[in-house]
Amino acid sequence: MKQKILATFLLLLFLLSCSNKNELWSDAVIDPSLKHDKIFTYLKKSPQKYIYKVRPEVISRRTAYIDNHHKKTNTYENDSTLFEYYQSKIRFVGKDTLNVKIGIDGGLGGNGISIKYKGGKFKIVPFIYTDQPNVKNNSEIKIIHQNLILDKVSYKINDSIYGIIDFEIHEKNLQGTTIHSGKMYFMNFISKN
Repeated sequence: MKQKILATFLLLLFLLSCSNKNELWSDAVIDPSLKHDKIFTYLKKSPQKYIYKVRPEVISRRTAYIDNHHKKTNTYENDSTLFEYYQSKIRFVGKDTLNVKIGIDGGLGGNGISIKYKGGKFKIVPFIYTDQPNVKNNSEIKIIHQNLILDKVSYKINDSIYGIIDFEIHEKNLQGTTIHSGKMYFMNFISKN
């Protein structure tokens, strides 16, 4: 009897661990010459555009260049015209995990992708937030491919970071399946929060 209970418990534990394997961590590629790419020179010379009006002293240089970003569902297809409003925000979460968010922030809501980087490995997930308190994103994520190139292996607060992310993700939720794919360049300084 104890063996059956133990076998059932182990089978249940195995099934639960398999269902949590949606997180695929991949190895990042390090290229110290990346920061010399002409896209980053362009970003350094281009002012950031904002969806909403900002004070003149807030205006800064662009931090993201979207080579392409494609969203496709069974009801619509979107090649966003808002790419020039995308920004990268980069900070540490905890002591050793870098969080790179590339997307659009409209004040009341936003969306884009989030890259978690730790110990030379990374994973990517789409994000969305809204001012609607009851809206939750309960999605199942399947990563088809993800490639990240960074200029260094490790970073600390106030370091500059240069990167390129290329990806395809399938996101399944109550509304159906959304296919996210794209290639994005990002650069910024790493902030505390």
